[in-house]
Amino acid sequence: MKQRTAIARALALDPLVLLMDEPFARLDAQTRNRLHRELNEIVLRTHVTVVFVTRSLQEALILGDRVVVLGRAPARVKDVVEVSGVTD
Repeated sequence: MKQRTAIARALALDPLVLLMDEPFARLDAQTRNRLHRELNEIVLRTHVTVVFVTRSLQEALILGDRVVVLGRAPARVKDVVEVSGVTD
């Protein structure tokens, strides 16, 4: 519930870009999957750009349309992958 509230507060400001740094990392799988669907619906409705930081490749593929892969510190971009048609 805290994650939903935090997302709602951020969206209330009508941002152009929303930065989310591992927001679902501590959630159980069922809740995380539900929030993935809700976030995708929000993005479709509001057209907000989301920069989503995650260590989960599966989560990146579910939520992203572009995945930027970073290397070890100091972080450098290793690859940029366009994602299309991936569903959970």
